[in-house]
Amino acid sequence: MLRADRFAARRAAPQIRRACDTSPAAVLELAATDVSGGAGYGDWEKRAEPIARRIGQLEPKRVLFGSDGFGGGNLAPREAWAAWWRLPLSDDEFRVIATNIAPYMR
Repeated sequence: MLRADRFAARRAAPQIRRACDTSPAAVLELAATDVSGGAGYGDWEKRAEPIARRIGQLEPKRVLFGSDGFGGGNLAPREAWAAWWRLPLSDDEFRVIATNIAPYMR
């Protein structure tokens, strides 16, 4: 969960800029991460505050909701979505994340 962050994107920016011939700001705009499996598994409620704090650090505009494939012990997408809404985020943060589009899909 939250594997990539804006700090990692900044560290990688020179290599990406050379490969893509783009600016540091453009590289950061392409940085996004998903929150698949962040809520709904195990004792996740104990980690709800740190998860929400980390989302705030990354900026909600860079976070994508995702759910792992159903089966094999994974939550069904509907269950994952319901657990997600129990995180301590503001309505505005939920709205931003729910409407985000992956940069590579734009």
